[in-house]
Parts: sequence; C-alpha cells; structure tokens
Amino acid sequence: GCAARRRQVGRTPTRGVRGPNLGSGLRAERRWSRPERLRIQYPRNLELHQVAPRLNLECLRKCVQFMTWHTRSMHFLALQDSAWDSAFWEFSLVFEDLANEDLWTRPHPRLLSVGEITALVIHALVRYVQMYRPETEFDSPLALHEARYYLHTVESDPLHPPLGVTEVAAELDRVQREAKLALRQVSAELDTPLSEGPGETFGQFADYMVFHAAYHTGQAFSVRHLMGHVTNDN
Repeated sequence: GCAARRRQVGRTPTRGVRGPNLGSGLRAERRWSRPERLRIQYPRNLELHQVAPRLNLECLRKCVQFMTWHTRSMHFLALQDSAWDSAFWEFSLVFEDLANEDLWTRPHPRLLSVGEITALVIHALVRYVQMYRPETEFDSPLALHEARYYLHTVESDPLHPPLGVTEVAAELDRVQREAKLALRQVSAELDTPLSEGPGETFGQFADYMVFHAAYHTGQAFSVRHLMGHVTNDN
C-alpha cells in the first residue's frame, strides 16, 4: 500500500480536466502531458524547461478572432486618443519663456519660425476637418494658405501675423481640441479606406496626425535652440 502510494506521488495527470464554462457552449479544457524539454532559439541559445497545459486551441482561436474583430471595429481615433493629447501637450511646452519678438523670427533663411511651424500644424488640422467633416464650421486665423507646406512657406517672405505668444499658444490648443472633437464624429473605423489624405485607411491617418504633431514639436524646439534659447528638458 505505502509503496503504491509513493508511486502515485509526482505523477502527471493525463486525463482531461474540464475547465470553466466560457459561455455560448464553450468550455475550456486542459489536458496535461508528461514534461517536455523545449529548446527556444534565442540569441544566446537559452534552454527553457517547462510543463504547460495544452489549451483548447479552438477556444483560443475564437478568442483571437473576437479580439481582432473588436479592435478593427473601433473608431479610427480610439487607439491614438491619448497619444494625440500627449503630442499636443508636448507642443505647448515650445512656448514657455518665448518672447514675442522671437515668435515669428527665422533663425536661418531655410528654416521656419516657431510661429510659422505652429501655423503649419493648425492649417493641417483645419484642412482635414474640413475634408472629412465638412458639415462642421471650422477655421482659424492661423490656418494660412501660405503656411500649408514647408517648401511653399520658406520660399516666401516670413509670415508675421499680429499675434503674440499667448494668442498663438491658445489658438493651437483650441484648434487641436475642436479638431479632435470633430473627427470623433466621423463614422469611420481603423480599416475604413481613405479616399484622400495621408495613409490608405483612417487608422493610418490617425497615426499620421500624432506623428505630424510630434515631428513639428521637435522642429520647433530645434529652432529655439538655434536661437540660443534655454528650454525645458526637450
């Protein structure tokens, strides 16, 4: 009896074990097997020894399908919602301790001023809202046609609208908030095709808008550094 009981200790169960009911007739099933030695090809050829249950692959496949469908059916801004806020918050730091006389000053003939870069970003936001949400009345005094693209702006005389740092910073914040709100009203998902604009789908368009703000944030900080300004940790 004792010897038989000792032989049972440490044995790995091989019979099926019924798992929790997952609803809709699905029930997870675990089936244990003897320990197997798994070799994983890793940069240093590490070896992993583990005992793992065999999951019900059909249940797992259905879960993956559901999560893929759920993600793709999201609104196109859903995955970039927080990143949008972070990008424009970072841009707002560009205006810290910036003098009005430096706002529209180009540090080099081939570079734009901080004000012109801001006008470029505002022009893009207004343009895309007007394109994808035309029923929304949306405009800005800084959505200047002359600021639509670097190559067009740099070849022209420097822009100098009668606005100071406080007004420009407030206008960018207003435009980005209202633009985001308007774009949320567009009935489009991540994979919805895009007829015109950056990217082939609305999801790619959302990715681009966050990248666009982040890219010009770094550009604006570089302009300030070339002017000899001491900025925050950017």
